Amino acid sequence: MGESFPSCNGRFHLTLQGDGNLVIYDGDAAIWATGLLGTMDSAGEDTTGTDHTDLALKMNSNGKLSVYDNHPNEIFAVDTGSPGAYLKLTDRGGLELRNSAAKLVWSRNNPTFTDPTCSTGILDDDVCCAASCGSCGGTGCETRPGGSAACCGIPIQRAGVACSGSAPPCVVDG
Repeated sequence: MGESFPSCNGRFHLTLQGDGNLVIYDGDAAIWATGLLGTMDSAGEDTTGTDHTDLALKMNSNGKLSVYDNHPNEIFAVDTGSPGAYLKLTDRGGLELRNSAAKLVWSRNNPTFTDPTCSTGILDDDVCCAASCGSCGGTGCETRPGGSAACCGIPIQRAGVACSGSAPPCVVDG
């Protein structure tokens, strides 16, 4: 519980939180969640009164993705009906289940997440940097989380990825 698994490019992370939610993060911003149970208060106590210790995420050999509590009750599941299916967090923040032949059998937030107004990033003129950068452009932008490709204006402009078709980093359509 609480472990985070990154996408291949390191930008997105899949986390099984202590409140029972399976969440995809882009930096510190949650972009998708199962919305399962309650939330924890500032003391780390679940406000629903449900015991969430020892939660586990498991990709079963029968092709079923499950989250189990400590009883073990299945509290979230996606049954692909495809033995040998595997879970993948894409470089665009999508969560996919693919069968053993690599055919997509289930997906969430993939790859349709767009941010045309830079609401989940950091806007600087027409450049939308990733939220994980902390600020967009300026001295030292290449040393921030995500590097120059996510945090520096000129490389983002040169890449020419429009926010109308992508999540940050991207260029806002004018």
